[in-house]
Amino acid sequence: VEAIERCWVKVQTDRAAPQEVLLNPGDRVKWKAQERLALTLGNAGGVRVMLNGKLQGPFGARGQVVREIVFTP
Repeated sequence: VEAIERCWVKVQTDRAAPQEVLLNPGDRVKWKAQERLALTLGNAGGVRVMLNGKLQGPFGARGQVVREIVFTP
């Protein structure tokens, strides 16, 4: 996940406890999952999401909250 604008992100990988991060423009974070990765985006239009090197989305507009985007890598 790469932030284009400030964005709050909640992620849950496999069966792990959810994590929350606040990203500023230019910030990048990576997560690894074996079975399932779920994202909630606080500013869906303010991030780029890559999965296995491929751009995903867009998942919503600037300022839009999008819950439970699920990937099964």
